[in-house]
Amino acid sequence: MKVILLRDVKNIGRKYEVKEVNEGFARNGLIGRGSALPATPENLGRLKAEMDKVVKVATDRRELISKGLKSLDGVEIFLFGHANAEGHLFAAIHAQTIATELEKKTGVKIDHNWLDPKAVKTLGEHIINIKFGGKTASFKLVVKSN
Repeated sequence: MKVILLRDVKNIGRKYEVKEVNEGFARNGLIGRGSALPATPENLGRLKAEMDKVVKVATDRRELISKGLKSLDGVEIFLFGHANAEGHLFAAIHAQTIATELEKKTGVKIDHNWLDPKAVKTLGEHIINIKFGGKTASFKLVVKSN
């Protein structure tokens, strides 16, 4: 029996794949648990429409992020932290905090996984690189002591 997987299933396939499986397993193990739908022409049509929508959203998001990355070049943000006499922070400033502050300042939503370095551990000026989909940008992070 052919089924459309609605989620990743170990040893079977990934979400949205059409797979041929044993009829009993399809009815009881996949369809019964909400992990798949029968591969009828109607369901295949819905799958194609869903996939087209996912691809369009991903393409639009990439274009928007590319435009946003260009606007981030040369931006300067300031963060504060507690540091010792040598300028080492007691608590590192992580990429999530940097991304949040960058979004507040510029309005561009950046995933913290795109930032390099992942954490800043000293006072002073740091150049933070953003890498996404083959595009890069950089901005300046200034860390000052409280």
